[in-house]
Amino acid sequence: MGQAKQRRADIQALKILTKPRRVTGFDIFYELDKAITQVMDYLHIEVGEVFLRQEDGNVLRLVLHRGRNSGDLWRRSEYRLGDGLVG
Repeated sequence: MGQAKQRRADIQALKILTKPRRVTGFDIFYELDKAITQVMDYLHIEVGEVFLRQEDGNVLRLVLHRGRNSGDLWRRSEYRLGDGLVG
């Protein structure tokens, strides 16, 4: 498979893995855990974090950390939109 074709396939796979899903209540943590596991496996990385924004807010809060790293990947538990790489 050519490099451009492989890149398109990789992008499509990531879109499928990260597509929005409707979840309620406690299911959100199960779905987040499943999604971060799939993305980390696909990218062959050992550490990942998920930050979520409330609908009416402009702050991203850390809700899930996965991996062997004992400290937070970005060293903060919240970011304002536009603040740093995460925001």
